[in-house]
Amino acid sequence: MVFNNPIIIDDIATSFPDLRIIIMHAGYPWTKEAFTVARLNKNVFLDITFLDVIDYTFEEGILEYIVKKASKILGASKIIWGSEGKYLKLNMYMDEGIVRIKKNLEEIITYKFLSSKEKEMVLFDNFNNLFEDNFSI
Repeated sequence: MVFNNPIIIDDIATSFPDLRIIIMHAGYPWTKEAFTVARLNKNVFLDITFLDVIDYTFEEGILEYIVKKASKILGASKIIWGSEGKYLKLNMYMDEGIVRIKKNLEEIITYKFLSSKEKEMVLFDNFNNLFEDNFSI
C-alpha cells in the first residue's frame, strides 16, 4: 500500500514532466491526495480500475463518488477506465471475472453526470491517447 500513496508520485511527476503517469485505483484510500496530484501535474491521470471491487467490499458508492468528483475537479480527460484483466483471482475479494467487468461498464454508462463524449473518453479514448506518439501533455 505504501507505494500507492499519490504524494510519492508528485515528486516523480514534477521531476519528469514528459512522463505519463497513471495513479491506479484513483489512489484509494488516498483519493483526495490523488485528485490534488493529478490536478497539479498535467502528466498525471487517474485510473478507476478495481474501484467497483472496493465499492462492494469496503465502501459502497465509492466508484460513483470518485468518478463524479474527479470529473468535476480534473475533467473527464484525466480519468481512465481499465479492467485489470479477465480474472483477478485475489482470495481476499469476491471476483466474478468478466461478469464483474461488464457490470462495472454498465454502471459507468448509466452515470448522468457524464456526457456521452465524456463516457467515451473515460472508457476508451483517454487510455488510447496515452500511447500515441503525438500525445502532448
